[in-house]
Amino acid sequence: MCRFAGISEDARARAVEQMGEQQAAVAVAVTLEKYDRQEVSSPGGYLRAMTDRARAGELHLARSVFGLAARNSMEIRH
Repeated sequence: MCRFAGISEDARARAVEQMGEQQAAVAVAVTLEKYDRQEVSSPGGYLRAMTDRARAGELHLARSVFGLAARNSMEIRH
Protein backbone atom coordinates (compact mmCIF):
# COMPACT_ATOMS: atom_id res chain seq x y z
CA MET A 1 0.00 0.00 0.00
CA CYS A 2 2.77 2.42 0.85
CA ARG A 3 4.54 2.04 -2.48
CA PHE A 4 1.25 2.43 -4.34
CA ALA A 5 0.66 5.77 -2.58
CA GLY A 6 4.21 7.03 -3.01
CA ILE A 7 5.37 6.42 0.57
CA SER A 8 8.98 5.26 0.59
CA GLU A 9 10.15 2.25 2.55
CA ASP A 10 12.38 4.59 4.55
CA ALA A 11 9.41 6.77 5.59
CA ARG A 12 7.43 3.68 6.58
CA ALA A 13 10.35 2.17 8.49
CA ARG A 14 10.95 5.40 10.41
CA ALA A 15 7.28 5.56 11.33
CA VAL A 16 7.40 1.97 12.62
CA GLU A 17 10.60 2.67 14.54
CA GLN A 18 9.15 5.79 16.17
CA MET A 19 5.52 4.74 16.71
CA GLY A 20 5.51 0.97 16.67
CA GLU A 21 3.85 -1.28 14.09
CA GLN A 22 0.22 -0.63 15.06
CA GLN A 23 0.37 3.14 15.37
CA ALA A 24 2.40 3.38 12.17
CA ALA A 25 -0.28 1.37 10.37
CA VAL A 26 -2.93 3.78 11.66
CA ALA A 27 -0.78 6.75 10.59
CA VAL A 28 -0.46 5.25 7.10
CA ALA A 29 -4.23 4.67 6.94
CA VAL A 30 -4.91 8.29 7.97
CA THR A 31 -2.37 9.47 5.39
CA LEU A 32 -3.96 7.39 2.63
CA GLU A 33 -7.46 8.60 3.51
CA LYS A 34 -6.32 12.23 3.44
CA TYR A 35 -4.50 11.59 0.15
CA ASP A 36 -7.66 10.06 -1.30
CA ARG A 37 -9.60 13.17 -0.20
CA GLN A 38 -6.90 15.30 -1.88
CA GLU A 39 -6.06 16.94 1.45
CA VAL A 40 -2.47 15.68 1.20
CA SER A 41 -0.37 16.09 -1.93
CA SER A 42 2.71 14.20 -0.70
CA PRO A 43 1.82 11.11 1.33
CA GLY A 44 5.46 10.35 2.12
CA GLY A 45 6.06 13.87 3.36
CA TYR A 46 2.87 13.80 5.40
CA LEU A 47 3.85 10.52 7.06
CA ARG A 48 7.32 11.90 7.82
CA ALA A 49 5.70 14.96 9.42
CA MET A 50 3.47 12.69 11.51
CA THR A 51 6.56 10.72 12.55
CA ASP A 52 8.28 13.95 13.60
CA ARG A 53 5.22 14.95 15.64
CA ALA A 54 5.19 11.51 17.29
CA ARG A 55 8.86 11.92 18.20
CA ALA A 56 8.04 15.29 19.79
CA GLY A 57 5.06 13.82 21.66
CA GLU A 58 2.64 15.95 19.66
CA LEU A 59 0.88 13.33 17.53
CA HIS A 60 -2.69 12.48 18.46
CA LEU A 61 -3.75 9.67 16.12
CA ALA A 62 -7.05 9.08 17.89
CA ARG A 63 -8.10 12.67 17.11
CA SER A 64 -7.20 12.15 13.46
CA VAL A 65 -9.16 8.92 13.23
CA PHE A 66 -12.22 10.29 15.01
CA GLY A 67 -12.08 13.47 12.93
CA LEU A 68 -12.03 11.51 9.68
CA ALA A 69 -14.84 9.26 10.90
CA ALA A 70 -16.96 12.27 11.83
CA ARG A 71 -16.39 13.86 8.42
CA ASN A 72 -17.30 10.60 6.68
CA SER A 73 -20.44 10.36 8.77
CA MET A 74 -21.44 13.93 7.90
CA GLU A 75 -20.82 13.32 4.20
CA ILE A 76 -23.00 10.22 4.22
CA ARG A 77 -25.88 12.16 5.78
CA HIS A 78 -25.73 14.87 3.12
